[in-house]
Amino acid sequence: MKLKVVSVGLSVAVSVGTHVVLGWMGSLSGPLLAGLLIGRRGQWYGGLTLATAWAVLMAWNLLFAFEESLNMMETTGALLGGMPGFIVPVAGLLVSFALGLAAGGLGSSIKPEKAS
Repeated sequence: MKLKVVSVGLSVAVSVGTHVVLGWMGSLSGPLLAGLLIGRRGQWYGGLTLATAWAVLMAWNLLFAFEESLNMMETTGALLGGMPGFIVPVAGLLVSFALGLAAGGLGSSIKPEKAS
């Protein structure tokens, strides 16, 4: 269990770092790493990794640019059909979980199985 917690923590750090440096496409390296380190059922840990990383980034934005972030959420929600602003980050986290599932599944599928 400790190895999984350390793997997810390391993967979240990698995902946040590559997101900041390379953009959102780079953040997929975190769940890929989580799936590779954990192996079986790595897709779930990949989804958790990317959703956690994006939640950290959203919290950072809300912490340091609260008014601007709320304005962006309201504007984006209005552009997407008049949705309330709080739906925008929720939808972003759902999308990040789905992307993390795919990247974690890929990572767990390329991990070599132990020979018996």
